[in-house]
Amino acid sequence: MLALASQGIPPPVTLSPPQHEIWPPGEVSQELGGRGWLTGDGSRKWLRCAAHIDCVVIPKVEPEQRKLLEDLMLVKLDEEIASVEVETEALKKKTEMSMKNLEELKKKRQEIMSSRMQEEAKLKWA
Repeated sequence: MLALASQGIPPPVTLSPPQHEIWPPGEVSQELGGRGWLTGDGSRKWLRCAAHIDCVVIPKVEPEQRKLLEDLMLVKLDEEIASVEVETEALKKKTEMSMKNLEELKKKRQEIMSSRMQEEAKLKWA
């Protein structure tokens, strides 16, 4: 209660709303107990709180604001996806180059081994 008073909010009045009441649009709560107060404009604010925690009112989020935030998040995600795709393509190219290099090295090794075996065979038959 002191936390509310220090924020300039009048002390809450204990009310006895029904246990499963319909909350005003935009109000979010937890089913822990009912308290509320009247605001300066005459509207009633309801709180749900437990004895061991401070009561908090979660502000209403406007649909337009939510849409703007979601759009911003989608743009950021698209940028991150594009960045990761570029990195993936670079890694694919690097892997292809490494595989080609590996094949060339194995081919050279095989040529040397084959040449050596042919020379040894000639020496045995000569």
